[in-house]
Amino acid sequence: MSVIRSCIKDGYVNKNGEAPVYISFYIAREKIEIPCKLSVSIKAWDKDVGKVTTRDKFHADRNMMI
Repeated sequence: MSVIRSCIKDGYVNKNGEAPVYISFYIAREKIEIPCKLSVSIKAWDKDVGKVTTRDKFHADRNMMI
């Protein structure tokens, strides 16, 4: 069974306070991280669930993109 997770890279925060979103999973015991080409505000990200919270104006659209 594979586990697919979404996360943000807190170390790469831009001047607007947004961090890039990555999708991570394992293939043959090797970790693969794919950038989503989407940046989300750190305050609007829920780390436990791995989704954008309702604090973001376009949270529904961004969660669909992820």
